[in-house]
Amino acid sequence: MVNMTESEHRQPTTTLYCSNVHGTYNVVFLVAFNIILSVVASLGNFVILVALHKNSSLHPPSKLLYRCLAITDLIVGFVSQPLFATQLLLDINERPHLCTLLGKWVDEISLVFSLVSGVIVTAISVDRLLALLLGLRYRHVVTLMRVGVAVSFIWLLGVICAFIDAFWPILGFIITGYVITMVTLTCLIISAYCYTRILLRLRHNQAQIQGHVEQPAGPGIPLNVARYRRTVSAGAWVQITLVACYLPRSLVGLFGALFSLSAVSITLGIRCTTSLVFLNSSLNPFLYCWKMNGIRQAVKDLMKQYCCNISSLIHRSRMEIPRWFKFILLLSILRQEFVSADNICRTFSFHIRQNLVADHALEGHVFKVATVTTIPECHILCINDCRCVSMNYEHKTAQENCQMNDANRYMKPAALRYKYGALYYDLVREYSVSDKGRPLSSKTGQCVNRCCKDNPCLQGGTCQEICDPATVRYNCTCPANYTGQRCEKIKHPRNCMEVAKNGHNVSGMFDVYDAQKNIFRVYCDLNSEVGYVWTLIQSYSLANNHQFKRSGFSVDRPVNEEGSTINWNAYRLSLAHMKSIADVSTHLRATCNFPADGLVHTDYARAKLEGHDLFGVWIAKCRTYELINIRNITCQGCTVGTWQAPNEIWHINSAVSAKSAGCQFNGEAGASPHEQNFGLYNAVSPNFRCTSSQSSTTQHWIGNIHIYP
Repeated sequence: MVNMTESEHRQPTTTLYCSNVHGTYNVVFLVAFNIILSVVASLGNFVILVALHKNSSLHPPSKLLYRCLAITDLIVGFVSQPLFATQLLLDINERPHLCTLLGKWVDEISLVFSLVSGVIVTAISVDRLLALLLGLRYRHVVTLMRVGVAVSFIWLLGVICAFIDAFWPILGFIITGYVITMVTLTCLIISAYCYTRILLRLRHNQAQIQGHVEQPAGPGIPLNVARYRRTVSAGAWVQITLVACYLPRSLVGLFGALFSLSAVSITLGIRCTTSLVFLNSSLNPFLYCWKMNGIRQAVKDLMKQYCCNISSLIHRSRMEIPRWFKFILLLSILRQEFVSADNICRTFSFHIRQNLVADHALEGHVFKVATVTTIPECHILCINDCRCVSMNYEHKTAQENCQMNDANRYMKPAALRYKYGALYYDLVREYSVSDKGRPLSSKTGQCVNRCCKDNPCLQGGTCQEICDPATVRYNCTCPANYTGQRCEKIKHPRNCMEVAKNGHNVSGMFDVYDAQKNIFRVYCDLNSEVGYVWTLIQSYSLANNHQFKRSGFSVDRPVNEEGSTINWNAYRLSLAHMKSIADVSTHLRATCNFPADGLVHTDYARAKLEGHDLFGVWIAKCRTYELINIRNITCQGCTVGTWQAPNEIWHINSAVSAKSAGCQFNGEAGASPHEQNFGLYNAVSPNFRCTSSQSSTTQHWIGNIHIYP
């Protein structure tokens, strides 16, 4: 067993590092291996930092965590690995004093970055769990300032541990060893808990969606589940890789302390597993590109811009460029994009005081927003998205201040409106190869700008590239039923779900069409209930109950249908329009006081249209409801006594649902005698929200399950 006292805890490590017991060839191999890893880690993590700077899909606090991890990996590649390789070279040149001194620095630097990397990876897992649990509150709770404070504390902890370990060896052996052990175990437990909780919650949510059962009331999960899964997968793979690379080094130290291993074995183990630890910094950039689409695309764009800058400069100067200068160009802000194998490049020029309309913004054509720190960043984002032909920059706003437009002031002059504090910019494009102002491919004679390379047109549309600097950058020829720049819009939406698919997410009045393409106007609730969109078919106040109580849904009795706004106190669609919407819908919903209170799950009902016979006439039928709540009596997936008798509006009798109709829901507790709910109202209860006063309102909706992308 290796003899080591507490006062000499440093000596064995540096002695083992600086004992050339393996011969020159083994050491030279490790030196070469670490130099290669150093180059890969330095370049890879630098590119990742640039890609993170350009990428706008990540929430800024999440981006800060990945930036911090990339910075630690960059410093490992740029500092730690060269120092380690130098230490090995000093060893084979028999310079033990310098080797020991340098080994001490390598140990302390590695201590800082190992501790920081482990805690940051755990923080990423916690961040992903909070995004799932907090839903819409996530951006208000997990802020850039709070995450910045946490990251600063992590760095401070690592520096303090390394400082104590370097200058007070005995104290460092006790305190640092204890801190690292506790932090490591705590991080592993927290990460395992977070990823397990995320996995279970996602599976539970998927099962609920497949079963068309709503999540219990609460903050909900993020709507972009696909992108969320990718970020979780990336974090999990980074965590697994870190553990796989760090575990062998820990095991070598443990076995060296517990078993009588030879100095040769321990030295070889320490050197090889230290190289494996450094390997982690080289693998992370590849994991980001593999698992995170936004980072992968940003890296591809960066490489394309780099290639175009090199090829364009060669074309202009007609002289060979030194390799070191190519690397310098990679560090600059590139302004050109490679277009084809024929060296055809399009140039985007940008001047912060030119092509500008101050205190104006192009309204109604924003297709994407991003958070940036400078105007040139917004310009680069616009360059990299072929839909973008102009941009609005809100310099007085910290979040979502870059707005990309799919039109410009020449295409839509009326859309350019005065807006104090906003800056409007055109995307200025020029081409290096032209024929009467149009860039051409020397092989095909066609316009080439690469916007159709990956065919942005949806629904099988055909893409054609356009090289007119004053208009869009491509055009899609769409199938008969679709329209929009990318064929992303349904030409004749039948209900509010298709309105939502056309890109709308704010509730209001919209035009829809029946099967014969006759247009009519409806109110769409697009955002009150996660996972659903709804079309209003009827709304009335208790004071106006007499106008509606004798008309079931089988009766054609439109009320205020032609108005430009909804009269929540008296409104109803015609029978033809209700049937048209029901033909392409799946669910029925009843609410109380929606215009005043919004969506409240107290006094609420939701059922599938299938098997409900909404336009029939029937008495005391046990209809199945996905969710029913009357006076805080709740039941999910149960039958409820429902009526739509001749000369009676659709309604529920909660007081006699179980007793007379024989249904599962029993609303007798606290009910008024013969109390009716969601309609008819011959007998009412002040404890039911739809009938608590004469101004209380009742709404009936037809809708669909819909998850926003």
